Amino acid sequence: MSDAASRVRVPAKPPATVRRKMPAPFARPSITISADASAPRRTWRHILAADLVIGDTVPGIGVIHDIVDVTRGEDGGFDWQVTIHGGDDNVRTIRATEIVMAYVAE
Repeated sequence: MSDAASRVRVPAKPPATVRRKMPAPFARPSITISADASAPRRTWRHILAADLVIGDTVPGIGVIHDIVDVTRGEDGGFDWQVTIHGGDDNVRTIRATEIVMAYVAE
């Protein structure tokens, strides 16, 4: 009789089960964010400069803190421009009809 044949086989253990919930002493409090939350949902969009509002984020400027509308006449017509003040004293004047990329509330 060979050595391998004389060994007694031990039945395999069933695989370990995964707990679905942590025991109370180890559980952490959790925060659930629902659709009722007060923070508005924001997305990146291409919009007119005239439609920007305080709180929107514009690349190269940052979060808009102040918007000043400037209207000045050129050749008898009016050229409406928007001056945007962002973080770190970033100031940019653009035409109101120019399309800009901005992180805006829906």
